[in-house]
Amino acid sequence: MIKDFKVGIDFSALDPTFKEHSTRGIGKYAREFKKFLEKNTSTISYGYFNHREVLANSCLAKLIDLAPAGRQTLKQQLLYPFKLSGAQLKKFSHLHFLAQTDAPTWCAKPYILTVMDLIPIVCKDLYQADNPNWRYHLARFFELQAIKNSSQIITISECSKNDLIHQLQIPAEKISVTPLGVDAVYFENSNLNLGEILAKYNLAADLKFLLYVGGIDPRKNFSGLLVTYAELKKLYQEKHLLNNFPKLFLVGRINQDREYPKLKALIDQLALVDDVLELGFVADAELITLYQNCEAMCFFSLYEGFGLTPLEAMAAGATVFSTKLSAMPEVLGDVAHYLDPRASEQNAKEMFEVIRNPEQRKIDRVAGPLQAQKFTWNRTWDLTLKVYEDAARSN
Repeated sequence: MIKDFKVGIDFSALDPTFKEHSTRGIGKYAREFKKFLEKNTSTISYGYFNHREVLANSCLAKLIDLAPAGRQTLKQQLLYPFKLSGAQLKKFSHLHFLAQTDAPTWCAKPYILTVMDLIPIVCKDLYQADNPNWRYHLARFFELQAIKNSSQIITISECSKNDLIHQLQIPAEKISVTPLGVDAVYFENSNLNLGEILAKYNLAADLKFLLYVGGIDPRKNFSGLLVTYAELKKLYQEKHLLNNFPKLFLVGRINQDREYPKLKALIDQLALVDDVLELGFVADAELITLYQNCEAMCFFSLYEGFGLTPLEAMAAGATVFSTKLSAMPEVLGDVAHYLDPRASEQNAKEMFEVIRNPEQRKIDRVAGPLQAQKFTWNRTWDLTLKVYEDAARSN
């Protein structure tokens, strides 16, 4: 152990009531990190904390709960920094927040910050129009201040590192890249029966399908995906192959998303009501079976800090269609079939050629897992512990 140095890791994302994190990428990141720490020894002394426990039994927090608005902001930006430097966390010399939205804008203790991506900055044209109020702008200000005031930044791709350098002028030497990993289970043959899974949704066991897995916020470009899918249907119709036209499965908790009404309206407008099926949340074991049996996984995102979902699909042997934007080429290599998010008619033609080519699908089934094997959680956390060691030496 490095003497007189102990890092406190914020595992708030593991709180099941914190659904913004626990069911999404940050939740997976936190779960894999905790799993690694429980199995491995380290030269660094560490411990855990979470937002709720730090603020528990605080009289001031109870007073803030009586405020008519801005309760969460008041707690995080006024009360939380004092609690972080108080007796409860006195044992920690450094803190590590696993997401920039979880850190306060200032803290008496030095802190390391994981920045997954810079969505609100890089994609501001997609989000700002729907969030013109002062609260949105204030939240972005707090987020940027938290990033700039950190002692060290961890990010998950060279793409995100470049965004931090060019968008926020963060010095390169302050940023460490620790790519994410793929769980070993995605490489294993599923022992679940596809027919039984599809039967839960009243679907035939031999149904052909495409997959989309993820959220439907604007950068995910669900409109581009659906328009391309509609063009693909026209191609199948022209070639008298509608009987073999694959359904499009949407996997994820999307029915509570603010974009959901737009999604439903577009599906109706494109006459795809009978072709697009919402599966909702699907457990990993069943999702792997879907990956291994789909015609392809479609990922038309305009911006990703990493792109873990299509990489997991590749690990399972799925053919992957992706845009060649942000971190996707860095992660998916030359195995993905890259499409132009603005060229739906051409995209449909390319998708048709790949889907209808069994030899190409066989190539993808071999090449995908080989690409995914380049990314392991052990490497992620080894690189993270190196950041801790560097922080200890400069402490």
